[in-house]
Amino acid sequence: MFLLLSGQSTNRDSGRRTYRIVNWVILGLMLYLLALPFLSPLLEKCFPSVWGVCPYRELRGEPCPLCGMTRAVGAVLRGDFHRAVSLNPLSIFAVLFILSEVIFRAVLLCLHISRRPRPLLVRADVFAHLLLAGIFICYIGKFISERFFI
Repeated sequence: MFLLLSGQSTNRDSGRRTYRIVNWVILGLMLYLLALPFLSPLLEKCFPSVWGVCPYRELRGEPCPLCGMTRAVGAVLRGDFHRAVSLNPLSIFAVLFILSEVIFRAVLLCLHISRRPRPLLVRADVFAHLLLAGIFICYIGKFISERFFI
């Protein structure tokens, strides 16, 4: 009763609602990323001057760390791992990340429907994303040091 009068319950419910919306958005983005290799040829035909143009490659004349990622993800999804690694070494890692995100978000959304809070899952979610951000920053740092300082 005291929690309802103090407003703490509504703050908690608001936080859960926000987290549920974030989960839906991330799930949608991950499903889009899985569909992108198959949509890419169509988008390239519809928007030839915009789609497939890497600003980094246009400015520097060399590929960026993510160049070839769409084609590489498509190769992984078709089972052509050798081509995927030759296009972009991060492609297999990216597909594993996307698939794990889709599964994780679906589980979280199912648990939110049942109204059972899972703070451990939320902490694991934050930790996993911080870890992945660190890995990506290290990859970008390696790329920058190889291109500009050696």
